[in-house]
Amino acid sequence: MLLWIVLLLFLFVILSPPTGFQKTLALQYEKELHPYSGLDPDEWQAFKQNVRAFELEEDVAVAARQLYAAMENVRNLGLGVRRPDDVETREAIDGIADRLAIDGEYILYTDAKKKGFYFFPRYLNNTNDESPDDLKRGGVVGDPRYHFPDPKSHGQ
Repeated sequence: MLLWIVLLLFLFVILSPPTGFQKTLALQYEKELHPYSGLDPDEWQAFKQNVRAFELEEDVAVAARQLYAAMENVRNLGLGVRRPDDVETREAIDGIADRLAIDGEYILYTDAKKKGFYFFPRYLNNTNDESPDDLKRGGVVGDPRYHFPDPKSHGQ
């Protein structure tokens, strides 16, 4: 009888969905940026520290500062490209920084909304319908779940 209870409890723990929001943004972007980490090791370490602190922070304002610091670290990592004709690497790093901005601000926006705070994103407002790649975060640009109107437009 005790064995069945332990077995059922074990299965419940294994098969139950995780509670809360799992933040895996840091791991995803660390893997994506790792090939460029040798361009500037100090900026790489600062990026890892800032993006991990962003995920652990509960205060929206502090998390936003850490997200923007991490983005700045990524852009500074792109300055480590020594060859002037290596535009592809710089564009790849800038693209990663832009995606980090959109993904991070989406997390901040949803966190702030759950807590009843206002958060005015910088980069989510710049996603427009004329974007050549019309998929942002897996959704169609213009979809209210992914595209946030400019606060000055009063939601229109």
